[in-house]
Amino acid sequence: MKQIIRKYLGKKKEYFINVHATYSVTKKPDGTKMGQGKGLIDYFVARVPSGKAIFHIPTISPFASLGFDDSVYKVLKKAAAKVAIPCIFRSQNNIFKVNNIKYISQNKVKNDQMKQFNQYRNKLFKRGDDQSS
Repeated sequence: MKQIIRKYLGKKKEYFINVHATYSVTKKPDGTKMGQGKGLIDYFVARVPSGKAIFHIPTISPFASLGFDDSVYKVLKKAAAKVAIPCIFRSQNNIFKVNNIKYISQNKVKNDQMKQFNQYRNKLFKRGDDQSS
């Protein structure tokens, strides 16, 4: 899978594979008797829940192509064919900026400061009106 995606994207563009084989499967050699401990590690597997994204390519815009004839989908289809489970393509369109959280938090701090300032100012003017009457 990695070779197929890397061949298309080249060395400059980044991609992520979100599934890693972390569970080891052990197997005893053929012809050994029962018992005598656990066998050696034979291979590694990954437990993938349904709906989890396996490949993620952040640099490709989903608006670049609207059909499945594009080479991006062909490459991902080749990579998905290497996996033993059925895969579908899912595009995610983020309409917000990357630093949106920072922008929102800065605006919230400014709004809170202005609110406190206005409350303090209203208290001062209200006290001044009470003293003059």
